[in-house]
Amino acid sequence: MAGLVLLAAGCCKNTSEQTPQPVPDPPVGRIDSPIVNTVDTPVPPSPPPPTPAGTMTDPNRPGRGLDGLPAIIPPPNSTVPTIAEWDAAPWEITVSRSTPLGCETKMVREWLRVSCRDENTDGGKVLGLSIEQKGGVQAYVYERKGVASLVVQVVKGKKHVTRFRWTDRTQRLVVDWTSLGPRPTIAFTD
Repeated sequence: MAGLVLLAAGCCKNTSEQTPQPVPDPPVGRIDSPIVNTVDTPVPPSPPPPTPAGTMTDPNRPGRGLDGLPAIIPPPNSTVPTIAEWDAAPWEITVSRSTPLGCETKMVREWLRVSCRDENTDGGKVLGLSIEQKGGVQAYVYERKGVASLVVQVVKGKKHVTRFRWTDRTQRLVVDWTSLGPRPTIAFTD
């Protein structure tokens, strides 16, 4: 019996030629639930944590908030994105009324690009655009037949307004973050 106790305590040397196999760590379970079968039962992923700005990130679009905007909109200190960066941006952001107007809306870092092409859903052809209220941010316009495009910084504490014109209507694009809330408001208005 004493030999068995000494062997169990590990005081004796291993005289065999085989290297002892490591003992696997026991499975780790969640503290708030009983461990039933942690090997076969995956733990569901927890929702992503809120960003520092208080916005939940979209699990289907990494780096994006639930509104499609970047999860964190950085302060205005980066250069204007290149065409390659705009083309690589995989998702459009949600801008009220942009789809029926035939406009593509994307954001890269703090930069917003709104490009309206050809016709809107009512058949009106895009004519051009003009900045009505620069709002103290950098903004660039591009016009040619069938295209009106704006690239503008989205900056906390600032408001920018651009008028887009079609043959059948005029709409203002308002980029407003003067509320200093966690997210800006971006929408086409009458």
